[in-house]
Amino acid sequence: MKYVPPARTYHLDSRADQLIAIGEAAGPTSEELPRAEVARWLGTTSTWVQQREREGELISKVEVIRKPPTFRLQYLPTIKRGNVLAFLRKRRRLAETRQRLAEKPETLTQSSAR
Repeated sequence: MKYVPPARTYHLDSRADQLIAIGEAAGPTSEELPRAEVARWLGTTSTWVQQREREGELISKVEVIRKPPTFRLQYLPTIKRGNVLAFLRKRRRLAETRQRLAEKPETLTQSSAR
């Protein structure tokens, strides 16, 4: 049986090492970041980050904030820096796997022929 890596690739896969270094230097892994700040860090849009949350790739926490004087409820989703770093490490491993498979496709066919 052939191993097929996930079809979805992101531009940030190729620069995951740089993003991890930036994130580790910026603060503790327990720090909670707003979605917009995560998007700035990754060089994407807030919508892209929200889609990764919906697909379960990024784990977020939603807080309900009551804002006076109208007392309208506002939802403030935050993502822990550690969760973003884990996502980036996973993307880096997937990129490395794809690169190895691209360099040595014959080893994949030999192991599946056994």
